Amino acid sequence: MFCSGSMFVLLLSACSNGRNGYGTDLFSRFPVVAERVVNTQGDTVVVCDFSLLKDTIDLPLGMLFSGFEIIDLEEENDDAFIADDGRCFVSENYVGVYSSKSGGYKLFERSGKFLCHLSRRGSGPDEYLAICDSHIDETNGRVYLLPWQSRRILVCDLQGNLLPPIPLAYGVTKGVFRMDEAKRQVTVGVLPFEGVPSVIWTQDFEGNIICEVPAGHLTFQTDFSNEMDGSQNTENMDISIFHWAEKNDTLYHYDESACRLRPAFTVKFNEDNLQKHDYNELPGHFLTRIMDGTGNDYALAMIDRKTLRGGYVRAGLDMCGNISGAKWNAWNRGYYISNMDPGELKEQLTAAISSSGPDEKTGETLAGFVDAIGENDNNYLLLGKLKQPGEAGLQEKAAGGEYAIAFPQHGGASAKSGAGLSMPRKNGNEGEIPPPVSLDDEDDKVYRWNEADMKHVRTIPVLPDANEYFRRNNRYADWDIEDKRYAAIIMIVEKDGRASDIKVEESSGISELDDEAVRLVKEAVRHPGISTKGKPIRCGDVINIIFFPPLAEGETPRSRGK
Repeated sequence: MFCSGSMFVLLLSACSNGRNGYGTDLFSRFPVVAERVVNTQGDTVVVCDFSLLKDTIDLPLGMLFSGFEIIDLEEENDDAFIADDGRCFVSENYVGVYSSKSGGYKLFERSGKFLCHLSRRGSGPDEYLAICDSHIDETNGRVYLLPWQSRRILVCDLQGNLLPPIPLAYGVTKGVFRMDEAKRQVTVGVLPFEGVPSVIWTQDFEGNIICEVPAGHLTFQTDFSNEMDGSQNTENMDISIFHWAEKNDTLYHYDESACRLRPAFTVKFNEDNLQKHDYNELPGHFLTRIMDGTGNDYALAMIDRKTLRGGYVRAGLDMCGNISGAKWNAWNRGYYISNMDPGELKEQLTAAISSSGPDEKTGETLAGFVDAIGENDNNYLLLGKLKQPGEAGLQEKAAGGEYAIAFPQHGGASAKSGAGLSMPRKNGNEGEIPPPVSLDDEDDKVYRWNEADMKHVRTIPVLPDANEYFRRNNRYADWDIEDKRYAAIIMIVEKDGRASDIKVEESSGISELDDEAVRLVKEAVRHPGISTKGKPIRCGDVINIIFFPPLAEGETPRSRGK
């Protein structure tokens, strides 16, 4: 749940189970619209007959959620603002948001506090034009970013520092991926354009292929209006391809043990009535968005995986007066995610209050929340944690009494006051540098970025507030953006957090900038790397120092450094 220093608490009870009145047996009102078909390879495929999708009912999303929260993103820091087209990636304690309109990928705590940018949009060696997929690994303190077109996955720590990337076996266009940190493996699915050898493969972190599935019949001519989709809401790695040109297609499960794709779900359209559509897999249902000819609007169809009953649904957030949320909501990695502009959220809630949707108690609570939404607020993220098989949904919990939903009372309250959830930083970068720990059983080995060494490392070295440190202390902070330069610096981070053996691995081409990069690295004090025994260790590290902020009016390059 979202918590803050000031909040409204909504008690949702059985009497607010949505406008349909069906309770948790909602899908019993739908007809059977699909059948299970066994293909020639022995795969069982759920095939939905499009012509049978007729009925439309209201779906209270509380049926599908085991938890719900509203995240009020910080607005005091101008860098924190995001656009409502931002793609969101959620972990237990963090949220990443990518939007081209907002300047790139931004990392927040689940309390809404802005942490940092992760790299930047651009054409540099560690930059990206767009991010198609991301995974936040809290255990190891890393965020993985897959750019729109790339031969590598970018890796950052939770403070925004760039780490060595993961090289990819093949070039990726509009890809999706799934990490297995324990095995140090990644599975990547890509748009299978002509000339692309595989549609999906598993590789290790060094780029060596373990298993791959040839593109085969999925191959099509290069067309960037198509998309590779993968929801990852179940134990399966699912992929499907959205085609701008209407055609029949399939949602697949990737079977790594057999090194092939298994068809899992499809909607069968008549050839004279093909529709643009995409697929999404939930723990208990298949979702299909049936789009209009422009692709700007859609109807949502849902099929129950067990009963094969289904039809069209109007999905509503029953805990918020049955509002619809953002127009294009995401279902990804176990979460429903609605990224909402504050004005749109306020408008929807106001309409819900004036309707007959919420009961009196709910309406009063929503009215208080609406009054607290300011016109200068950052966006709000509405997150529903998808219930897993055997887990009770919010509707079922409410049927036995009440449960509480906490609404933030002030825009950015948690970020402004410091109150709210205490989100642990896995690398322990808050506060002062911790005092040295006894090194009785540690040697002077330097742990490098390789599989043999990294299995003994609990946390890598971290520079607190790295972006702010380099921005504040850089003597060449006015270097011309049209002549962007960067220097790659390698070093050893000692047990006290100081850097030694500092070298320029890749020169910026300007000796003064190289010297400044070395100085910045030398004077910075990090949290040292920590071994799996909980003791400081010496670690090899690399960092790119970028010189690219624009010139202020009347200034010239290098003037601030003289």
